Amino acid sequence: MNGTDATFGRERLAEDIRGLGLERGDVVLVHSSLKAVGWIEPNPSAIVKAFRDVLGPEGTLVVPTLVPALRGLRPLFDLRESPSEMGTLTEIVRKWPGALRSNHPTHSVAAIGRLAASITTGHGQAHGPNSPWGPKALGFDSPWDRLRELNAWVLLLGVGFNRCTILHHAQARYKREHLGITKDTPWPDFDFTLMGEYLESAGSVCTGNIGNATCKLARAGDVIKTALHGLNNESDRLFHTCNPETRHWLDQVREIERTGRPRAAAFRTDVTPTKPSRPVGRPLNMRGLLLEDVGGERAALVLVDHVGLAHGEAMLVRKAVERAANVPVDSVLVVATHTHSGYSYCFWPEAGYDEHLSAIAEREFRAVAGRLEPVRGGWRTASAPGVARCRHIYLKDGRAYTERWAMPSAWHIPDDQKLRRGQSEDEIRVLVLERLDGSRLATVADFGCHNSAGMNSTEMHDDFFGVAMELIEASEGPGCVAFITPGAQGDHDPTVMIQLGGVRDMEYAARVGRRLAGHLLAALSEVAVRDVFRVRTSADRTQVKVRDDWPPQGTRLESREFAAYSKDRIAPAEVIVLAIGGYAMVGIPAELFATPGWRIRSHSPFEITAVMSLTNGLVGYVPEADAYFPGSYIYGVHPHLAAITVPGTDETLVAAAGRALDRVGRRSPDAARTGS
Repeated sequence: MNGTDATFGRERLAEDIRGLGLERGDVVLVHSSLKAVGWIEPNPSAIVKAFRDVLGPEGTLVVPTLVPALRGLRPLFDLRESPSEMGTLTEIVRKWPGALRSNHPTHSVAAIGRLAASITTGHGQAHGPNSPWGPKALGFDSPWDRLRELNAWVLLLGVGFNRCTILHHAQARYKREHLGITKDTPWPDFDFTLMGEYLESAGSVCTGNIGNATCKLARAGDVIKTALHGLNNESDRLFHTCNPETRHWLDQVREIERTGRPRAAAFRTDVTPTKPSRPVGRPLNMRGLLLEDVGGERAALVLVDHVGLAHGEAMLVRKAVERAANVPVDSVLVVATHTHSGYSYCFWPEAGYDEHLSAIAEREFRAVAGRLEPVRGGWRTASAPGVARCRHIYLKDGRAYTERWAMPSAWHIPDDQKLRRGQSEDEIRVLVLERLDGSRLATVADFGCHNSAGMNSTEMHDDFFGVAMELIEASEGPGCVAFITPGAQGDHDPTVMIQLGGVRDMEYAARVGRRLAGHLLAALSEVAVRDVFRVRTSADRTQVKVRDDWPPQGTRLESREFAAYSKDRIAPAEVIVLAIGGYAMVGIPAELFATPGWRIRSHSPFEITAVMSLTNGLVGYVPEADAYFPGSYIYGVHPHLAAITVPGTDETLVAAAGRALDRVGRRSPDAARTGS
């Protein structure tokens, strides 16, 4: 001891406690450092007796008896035996005759006095938002909440606000108030010391001394109320030293408050003709997605069970969407699923079917325009092995054939003349849009494969894309609409599960669809959604040249559009980009091969780029230039010469896609590539 040291007994300590303002009948929560008080005689239990003298039998003394989980492994918590790790005073109170302790493994309290039972009982039934110690530790109906309800005194005896545990209850209340603003609300990491300064500046705290210890005294209810007011109104000050997770969350909340959220609505409807020309195995559908950016600009995705819509047919649907939902034509993507067992065929269209589709699109988009709702979005890539197979075979002499049964194709080429098979493309590119309650509104998956697993069936149906979409919708709930768009699929087909020449019937389509759905559902379960993203579109109009030897074929077709291509020797080709956050859809009006699709993706500024074939038109197959070869299936043997355009068309479309991606990428803060 030195000249300034003193000893403090029960009477002197009681006098100091009264001097702070505590009196008979009060409830007080004490955070303490007995070392700061000085020498207590005859022993530290004298300070507990002093509190009892001041509070009387009507009062209640409460202390935190925490066993902090963040300090490492502990023995299994025992309500009666596990020691408090909050200092000497808390252990004395825990062991005091008649003391009660709340039953929580990390954040218990011990209490002595009239309200000890009502404060400590039922801690195991507390509830609230999750914390680092679980939802019960600091939540509602916990002892910390009851101290707030009682407006008990909170006494910091020789310690600062960095030891004020009840501020954790303020964190719990703040988190609950902000649940739902973002997908995930972090535990708010504010600085307790800065909060103490804020509480003192607000006049919520009085000071004094007990022995040598500097003390701060405040009402629990006032502390919680003032703390929440500060967190909501002076976040820059109180969250100044928060962790990166909380900082990112605060930035998102401010962005949402400043701009609002993107909105969306989706539908699925039957487009099977009322008097089909053949039996219907599975109904044909149209699926639609309407999007609205925070600035009010709108875009739309339309997916139709159809082998492929010509430019003019797609334009009828696009204009219908424009009339119904105020979406610019250049922001509408009409995609065919490419089912080979649909109703109308692009080269020999059924009269009036395009008007039938446009009328349905106008009706449905008018309806969904009235039910747009805020959404969150997420995207990722995954793999779907065992579904698609590259059917392109490259020969050593530079030629390239498509592997087909019963057609002049690679099956008749000796193996020693074959160089390699084209690379299989198993990647699926997945987008999720969900409502604020967490339910799925729409899922979009882009997959490079012909939708032709059931093409040998005599019945009309939506093929394996349709099977997979229906399974996803059933799994994700009745409010979800699933879209599977055909990626760069010109050289990929669904024959990996059967031998070459095997029958592609509806049973096979169901098998392939189930497998694809399984891969997609696994991928969807791993998508992390984001609260802040933008919706952007861009269009690039160009023309492609028609092959000199194609017009005789084109003039024999029943499509006026393809007849015009034959006459003019050019065909329109619009490439449209619809970017939803970091997920860019690139609509290509052709059956693009995997290699040109890969070139578009590799130069895209977006995190994920879905290169979608059969969008807003169709100019036939578009392989890379070295895949054209007279006498091959693509170039010369297909019944109507499927490669309508000249070699090099891939370069034209890739360049157009690059220009559109660059334009929308410059306007989108979500465009930075962070992955494939």
